Formats: sequence, structure tokens, C-alpha cells
Amino acid sequence: MDHGCSGKYLSYGDHMADLAGSCQKVNVARVWEDNKDILVQDQKESFGCLNLDCCAQVDQIVQGRFAMVQVACIFMVIYAILFMMNLQYMSKTISRY
Repeated sequence: MDHGCSGKYLSYGDHMADLAGSCQKVNVARVWEDNKDILVQDQKESFGCLNLDCCAQVDQIVQGRFAMVQVACIFMVIYAILFMMNLQYMSKTISRY
């Protein structure tokens, strides 16, 4: 990752049993990134031990992007309310004249 995390996985193995000695079972995950854009018959199943030091950084990135989406949604709601108020005002003004 670009944010100081050396790698998503600490170690790799072709089977979950290969990681049993060096990694806790809850930290073992399937490595799906290697199979991206590859045909199903050519995909290889492998497992990796997650680097939990990266979790805080990923959490910070996701929260930052989620906060930007929240702010954008608030502005869109305010804009929509003002638009509806203006639409109502204009329809009343047009109906008068």
C-alpha cells in the first residue's frame, strides 16, 4: 500500500495447513488478488496470513472517503430542498400572472 503498509500478507501458502504454524487461523485468508482478470480454469488457490498492522490504515482510508460521501449527500439534500422551495415559489408566481 502507499500509506506505509509493507504488504497485505505476511506469508503465503498453497494450503491452509502450510500457514498453521506461523499464523493464527483467524488471520488466514484466501489470496484473491492473484486471480484477478484470469480465466476460472487458470486460477490458482492460495492462502495468506493477513498483516494486521495494515487494518488501521485501511480503516482510516475508508472512513475518510465515507466522510466525503456524507458531506456530499448533505449538500445534495440541501440543494434539493432549495430547488423544491424555488420550484414551488415559481409555480405560484406563474399561476398568479
